[in-house]
Amino acid sequence: MTVIDSWTLFVVADPAACRDFYVEQLGFAVVFDSGWYVQVELAGERPFGLAFLEAGHETQVAQHRSPTQGPRFVSLQFGSVESVDDLAQRLVDAGVRVDIPLRDEPWGQRHIVVEDPSGTFVDLIAAIEPDPAFAAAWLA
Repeated sequence: MTVIDSWTLFVVADPAACRDFYVEQLGFAVVFDSGWYVQVELAGERPFGLAFLEAGHETQVAQHRSPTQGPRFVSLQFGSVESVDDLAQRLVDAGVRVDIPLRDEPWGQRHIVVEDPSGTFVDLIAAIEPDPAFAAAWLA
């Protein structure tokens, strides 16, 4: 079996707001937009797709007509610290809600966590050298 495409679907109150956030703030491209269903993709070595379905839409089974519940977390790793630093500054300047400010983690990540219009946490990451003590204890 060969998978030719994949994406994660969220049932949201406002697909257009999610579309605009991912396109304007994170550089995704719109793949499909019917108003009630929007699919976006971030190009790269490993393309990444997301889709947003309007809550209550009749195309969804009854159990899934409410906005997606529970913690939702999307992680995107970029190829350079500069990319994450620049993106973090643009998001802060744009007034995007920041849940974890830009920081370095001992396990080898520089990242910022922001929130999209549907309440999904978006972790924007660049790999850095891990703290030597952390690496000795956990990565050996």
